[in-house]
Amino acid sequence: MLKRLLTILSIVILPPAVSAYAEDAQPISQKTCTQLLADYKQLPFTSILPLDEGPIAIGGETKDITIGFSQTAFNHPWRVSMLESLQAEACRHSNVKLVVLDGNVDVAKQSNDVRDLLARGVNAVLLSPVESAALVPAARAVQSAGIPLIVMDRDVPTNKTLFIGQSNVTMAEQVTEHMAKDLGGKGNIVVITGLKGSSPAVDRDQGMKNVLAKYPDVKVLAVGDGQWIREPAVPLMEDFLTAHPDINAVFSHAEESSWGAQLAIARAKRCSDHIRHYTFDAPMPGSSRSRPAPSAPMETTRRS
Repeated sequence: MLKRLLTILSIVILPPAVSAYAEDAQPISQKTCTQLLADYKQLPFTSILPLDEGPIAIGGETKDITIGFSQTAFNHPWRVSMLESLQAEACRHSNVKLVVLDGNVDVAKQSNDVRDLLARGVNAVLLSPVESAALVPAARAVQSAGIPLIVMDRDVPTNKTLFIGQSNVTMAEQVTEHMAKDLGGKGNIVVITGLKGSSPAVDRDQGMKNVLAKYPDVKVLAVGDGQWIREPAVPLMEDFLTAHPDINAVFSHAEESSWGAQLAIARAKRCSDHIRHYTFDAPMPGSSRSRPAPSAPMETTRRS
């Protein structure tokens, strides 16, 4: 039953411990259970392995369950939406408590966070890693403790109870194929990657390269690390625009980076260049913390 609950919590997804009452604001999302349960009705996949609302019984016994959630960071609207979905499911079960820790995009901190969760005696760990390989020791520590480990979005190359994610290679191949055909098989592109060393960034880069091997006339002019967020993409794109007067498309690993690139293009008064944008995920131009999490990263195509 616990593994089933963890799977459901993870599916509806891709600070100190707080045991909040229904009308207390939950940590980070600052939403009450009433608000979160209203959002729950809009979430995808709630019919998969559903649990009835109410206390969870394991082996016929109802007892408190504490689940630790170690998130990469809460600097991206999608990751906040992941938390809101998790909180919404937890609000449905009165004996389920969450301990939520923010990794702040710092692999050393997140590694320590996982060990902190173990020290607090959680019954299971949900982990969305900053980087894949660097979190292996922390993941092994969870497994050694004999409690379930659910890894989400970015895989960790070691044993785990369950991994929930998508094929970033396949998605990148599809986006790149679309881009290459739009460009007529030739043109100049710049690439804004996700966080260097993270498994989605590695896989999306590989998927792009797999397809571009068939299109030798599509040239990659420059590559920069956008860290999955908007702010680093702005100066990157400004540098790209200064160095390269003829850019036909931007391939961004995250739509947040794409919005940053478009801002830089607008500031440079280069919108008339009609630079195309090819990317993943689906946040809005402004803050989208109140939006339910998308069912999966989505291919989007944009123009400046």
